[in-house]
Amino acid sequence: MPTKPYGKQSGHHNTSSREKLTSPERQLRQQAEARLFEWEKLLPAPLDLESSRRLLRELRVHQVELEIQNEELRRFQEELEESRNRYKNLYNFAPVGYLTIDAAGLIVEANLTAAALLGVEGGTVVGQPITRFIFPDDQDVYHHHRAAILETNERRSCKLLMLRNNHQSFWARLETVPVGENGPGPPTCWIMLSDIDRGMRLAEEARHLESRSRQQQKTESLECMAGAIAHYFNNQLTIVMGNLDLAVKYLPRDTESREFILSAIDGAKKAAEMSGSMLTYLGQTNSSHEPVDLAATCRDVLETLRPFIPKTTSLAADLPTDGLIINANAGQIGQVVDNLVTNAWESQRGSEGTVEVRIEAVKSVDIPETHRFPVDWQVCESVYACLEVADTGCGLDATEIDRIFDPFYSSKFVGRGLGLPLVIGIVRSHNGGVTVVGKKDKGSVFKVFLPVYREKWASSSAVFPEKRVSRTGGSAEEATILVVNDEPTLRLIAEAALHRVGCKVLVAADGEEAVEIFKQHPVTIDCVLCDFIMPGMDGWQTLAALRRLDPGIVFILSSGYSQDRAMAGDHVALPQSFLGNPYGFGELQ
Repeated sequence: MPTKPYGKQSGHHNTSSREKLTSPERQLRQQAEARLFEWEKLLPAPLDLESSRRLLRELRVHQVELEIQNEELRRFQEELEESRNRYKNLYNFAPVGYLTIDAAGLIVEANLTAAALLGVEGGTVVGQPITRFIFPDDQDVYHHHRAAILETNERRSCKLLMLRNNHQSFWARLETVPVGENGPGPPTCWIMLSDIDRGMRLAEEARHLESRSRQQQKTESLECMAGAIAHYFNNQLTIVMGNLDLAVKYLPRDTESREFILSAIDGAKKAAEMSGSMLTYLGQTNSSHEPVDLAATCRDVLETLRPFIPKTTSLAADLPTDGLIINANAGQIGQVVDNLVTNAWESQRGSEGTVEVRIEAVKSVDIPETHRFPVDWQVCESVYACLEVADTGCGLDATEIDRIFDPFYSSKFVGRGLGLPLVIGIVRSHNGGVTVVGKKDKGSVFKVFLPVYREKWASSSAVFPEKRVSRTGGSAEEATILVVNDEPTLRLIAEAALHRVGCKVLVAADGEEAVEIFKQHPVTIDCVLCDFIMPGMDGWQTLAALRRLDPGIVFILSSGYSQDRAMAGDHVALPQSFLGNPYGFGELQ
């Protein structure tokens, strides 16, 4: 039975289906049939069995290749993940901190090292402004640093003081690199954060030690120079005062020129005081020490000063009633109080202000190490008496503090400059120290630290043997004196002055000559007046040589240096007395 063509049936069916479709659906159906027709034209002719097998094998080969490639991709992915983890560990545990800062100054990324440096947990640092971790005084340093980077688009570095989360400060170095400035987003910065606190503090300590070394070298140079000048100056003053004293003794009292000579003697004594002030600055003082109530000494000095302090300056004192006992020379401690209080009220420069004086006991661990003078002072005692003088005057900057104790340096006005140097010299001779705190236009605070009395004290001065009378059994005026001095004029002055009181005098130009003269007059010489510094045998060597000849000989050591310096050192033989230059007729007699 004949059948109907398939196409007609399909077409009849399609026609019926199309009639049921909506207009958009019909249009989509037409596009799909047209694309299918194009694909069917590309299909190859039906394959035979052999061709189908070859095609199937080819497909299986492609399948195996795809599986191999998938395995390689999985391996590459695992290696990439491992590499990413290694990079993350290297990033987090790097020896320096890494920060990413956005345009608003917020931390958008940080490694664990940076978080540890800032004292916070790793996740909590993100979103924080970096300025939160910068010391307030160094905020401007960071802002200028960041502005310069954004302006120049160049890598820059800076050093500043940063704060950890516990408010502990540390020095850091910021190495900043700009990134993202050419992209679509806002510019950001990468920061490499390094902890340089130890290096900075070591460098600061090195600078401090270098400064102390320079100060100490300067002090030693001044000490050497001033000691030598004072020795020469005092010897010359001895010549001046000796001649003037002798001239007065020979002049009648009603002579008009007598008053001029007395005035010259007074001027020479003041010059000697200036020379003594320089030795005091160097700590070379001829003074006896005894237990002194520091508070009582301060009260006496303040009562003396009150009439001279301007009415615009208010003086307040906080002095304990029981006081603190120190081993000191009361007169010199009074000079310290006088000079410090005077310096304090003069710093007001006529304006209203206050000066506060207080005394307290301070432990050695509480004594500041900065701006401590003398620079070579070592804290040896556990407790010190502290004399504090504070003012609201013009203050001091760091440069002035370093120079404040230099002789004749003044930040106030011309014509002053020995007050504070005398303070440091007296304090040095009392084994104490001074600290200074000041700020320009904010006042200053001077603190003097002196060892507290421990009920035992050994004087640095020599203990002289007991004096003896003239060998002839007569009065002192009948004694025979051997004068030993390499300065001819000083020998003449001493000889004339001793003749004036009836003594017999022998003279020697050096130690060797003195020994020879003593050998010639072993019984008649009652006393030796010998200079300290001489060429060949000095005073100590001459003393030792004469004591070997006669252990009981009375020996007087004379010098233009201070007694402390002249008597320094360990000596088997000691003189009976010390006569410091310059001396007048009365002292020699």
